Amino acid sequence: MLRPRFVFSVLVLLHAQAACFSAPVSFTKDLAPILADKCVTCHEEKKAKGRYRVDTFELVGRAGSSDDPALTPGKPDASTLYTRLVSHDEDERMPQKDDPLPPAQIALFKKWIEEGGKFDGPDPKTPLAELLSTTKKETPSTPEKYPRPVPVTALAFAPDGQSFFSSGYHEVLEWNVNDGALRRRIASAPERVLALAVQREGDLLAVAGGAPGRSGEVMVISRSTGKLIQRLPNAKDTILAAAFSPDGSLLAVGGADNLVRVFRASDWKLAWKAEAHADWITYLAISPDGQLLVSTSRDRTARIFTAAKGEPGITFTNHGSAVTCAAWDPNGKILYTSAADGEVRRWPWESEVDGSGRATDLLLKGGRQEVTRIAMAGPRLITASADGRIRAYSITKKEEPPQPGKKPDEKDKGNIADKDKAKDKKEEKKKSADSLQVDIKELPAFDRRVDALAVDGASTRVILAGQEGKLRLIELPDNKVTLERTAAPGW
Repeated sequence: MLRPRFVFSVLVLLHAQAACFSAPVSFTKDLAPILADKCVTCHEEKKAKGRYRVDTFELVGRAGSSDDPALTPGKPDASTLYTRLVSHDEDERMPQKDDPLPPAQIALFKKWIEEGGKFDGPDPKTPLAELLSTTKKETPSTPEKYPRPVPVTALAFAPDGQSFFSSGYHEVLEWNVNDGALRRRIASAPERVLALAVQREGDLLAVAGGAPGRSGEVMVISRSTGKLIQRLPNAKDTILAAAFSPDGSLLAVGGADNLVRVFRASDWKLAWKAEAHADWITYLAISPDGQLLVSTSRDRTARIFTAAKGEPGITFTNHGSAVTCAAWDPNGKILYTSAADGEVRRWPWESEVDGSGRATDLLLKGGRQEVTRIAMAGPRLITASADGRIRAYSITKKEEPPQPGKKPDEKDKGNIADKDKAKDKKEEKKKSADSLQVDIKELPAFDRRVDALAVDGASTRVILAGQEGKLRLIELPDNKVTLERTAAPGW
């Protein structure tokens, strides 16, 4: 005999299910997230298996290579969008090489088609990633106390240098510089926060990240109130890099979709975008004068663009592995880049003779340990590595003695042809590393990989963190640790 409590529970469940299905199925709220999560990877512009795409609503209804209708409004059994979901043939069922969709999700597709397969968004041609960015979604609540420390993947100083921000679980954490106290928790952040950018002349904090393989998100938040100011259109994959221009008028973002996108902070309209690389974009940095943007990539290159319009400049090609980070010197005349093989290179890019992107000084030879992050702290270059080592480079030019038989102030008599001069300049450039005086100091190291590094505006403090989940603040130039704590609430 069934107990009354059990019968009541079943009736409540059935009533809830009936209520759930009484409302029309929404393509934007109910189906688009499923398509973005399970289908877009194999059915989008660059990789359209079976010549079928689902990256916009307009394309969802088009037939693929089979010519069978993907969507026949009112008839699920005549729509391959549905029949492929319920097929028992492993070669036909979608998604392939993955578990079938849960019955509840399949039921949503069936009901939506029965209801006419209607679109409830603004524009059928809108990419799913952008469509999802306009749809309010529930964000998991953050625990009052983290059960364990989590890796830190992004850091940024506040402009006044009195606090700094770190990545958390679906949130951004603000910490006091002097005592390490947790000032504030900014919730509703992306699943993974992978980049933070602070507007120096203004109140904005850009929070970038997303869900790997599914979507990239960028949220612009007011630092003073913690409230959301703008949610930028989603990308097709995770956003890994973000940078404000020095005057705060531009915000550049890039990531695993290989695109650089630059937005105007005045109206959050897209200023320009470019498929800048053949692989993931790992870092972005805008020059001190705000004129140039450099992007680094897993395709082993670093590229320069004009920040305002995206006009391409030099592509640096000397690295033999993924380029992980970049930093401009305070004058914007020198660019530093790091790589996955441990190399650190110095690019006097304005001295390029032929624009080949190969005139470079090798500061640190490649090894087994990736250099994950670099940043300028005044005249010093700070580097962090996968083995936890932190280094500070002081780089100056050696004083060259006068050449034998030639007075220091003797001028060129013009007896060398222009082409010979250019050749000599190239050779001189290749030897320029020998003319550098490089002083390297080891800073207090971590036990594990370091993934995040930030320098304050005065170049007197550097904050670092990584896989250990610990924050470490180092005072410069004394290289003294003044703060160390776990980057997790409740610890």
